[in-house]
Amino acid sequence: MNASNYLPIEDMETAYLHGNEDWRMFDCYGPVFIGIFLCVFTFITSGMSLVTERMGGTMTRFLATPVKAGQILGGYTLAFGLLACLQSTIILWVALTFIGFPNEGNVGLVVFTCITMAMVSVALSLLVSGLATTPFQVIQLILLFVVPQILLCGANLATVGFDLAILWGFLALFFTLAAASFRKKRA
Repeated sequence: MNASNYLPIEDMETAYLHGNEDWRMFDCYGPVFIGIFLCVFTFITSGMSLVTERMGGTMTRFLATPVKAGQILGGYTLAFGLLACLQSTIILWVALTFIGFPNEGNVGLVVFTCITMAMVSVALSLLVSGLATTPFQVIQLILLFVVPQILLCGANLATVGFDLAILWGFLALFFTLAAASFRKKRA
């Protein structure tokens, strides 16, 4: 009987795909938190305001004009997109500067990815708020759409380029579906 067969493995080599040996657990999950904060804050800001405006009658007045649903959503997307860019900047600044999340990659790629995620969240929240009838329904649907944001944090552009292209595809799809749901309510 050889006792070395029962001993723990020694001299194992570790390769890090994300971070390094000095990172704590909190450091490894930092990008996940940034993605969740961006998604939730953007989703709540844009989705809740659109539902509130519809409940207050503003949307009914908009839809009574000759303005098309795509133009209304384009205005909302532009306004909330600018707000999402501001929120992205603030969240990243706080996360990297004050909280101290480490970043060993390209900060420009991080900003681009965050803005992309925020814009997709705006389009998705417009779709959800077009389908929801109350602010409470918007909050319930947030959970359904936050989990994919957790899975979409990553490395360099070569690694996440395909994922970003899919996100931009979702942006176009959600905007189109949101416009279709507004046309349906207009009729």
